[in-house]
Formats: sequence, structure tokens, C-alpha cells
Amino acid sequence: MLNRVILMGRLTNNPEIKIINEENLKASFVIAVPRNYKNNGEKEVDFIKIIAWNRNAKFVEQYISKGKAIIVEGEIHIDKYEDKDGKKTNHHYVLASQFYFCENKKPNSDEKEDDDDISSLFD
Repeated sequence: MLNRVILMGRLTNNPEIKIINEENLKASFVIAVPRNYKNNGEKEVDFIKIIAWNRNAKFVEQYISKGKAIIVEGEIHIDKYEDKDGKKTNHHYVLASQFYFCENKKPNSDEKEDDDDISSLFD
């Protein structure tokens, strides 16, 4: 069996870093990954949650931030649980094992920065 995924995208926000205990550090963030086609002339984008632990979480904390283009290698995880109302829910994410840097986004002096506008992340 094989569970391997490689994604290239840009971070939508700065990673959230949590110290779980003395030995465990967790980093979580979302990357925006454009699809290879357009729907009615609009780019389709998937937002994929990434989780990294310990050594990888330290790397994320030091080197990765909002807007950075990265390649993530890992495996898909699906956590199944019941919410407080007893409804069964699935939580999908990629458990990261490797990170690779891509070219940094080049700022365009003609455009104003808008923290909430992710469309500029793919220019």
C-alpha cells in the first residue's frame, strides 16, 4: 500500500505553533494549491491543511511564513470523531515529512498588499 502526496502551494497565513509538552512541538498551517484548470474563467484553488511535528515543526517555525511558496511531501491522514452533538465528522490533513523551498513571491510595487486577498499568491 502507498499513501504519499506531494503538493506545491503558498501559505495562506503564518503557521500556528503549539508546544504540546516538553518533547512535542506541533505546527499547523494551510497552503493554497491552484488546480490546473479554470471554472468559468476563474482559477480553482484547494486549501489544504498541513501538520508537522517536532523536528519538522521547528523547521516550519524558523523558515516558513505567510505567502511563501513551498513544496510539502507527506501522507494524507483522516481523523474520524464525533462532535459535541454526536455528529460523525472527518478531519483531513497532510502529515508533512519533508519541505522544499520554492521561489519567493516577488512584490509588485504597482499593487497594494491585501492580507485577505489570496488571488495574488499565484502571480
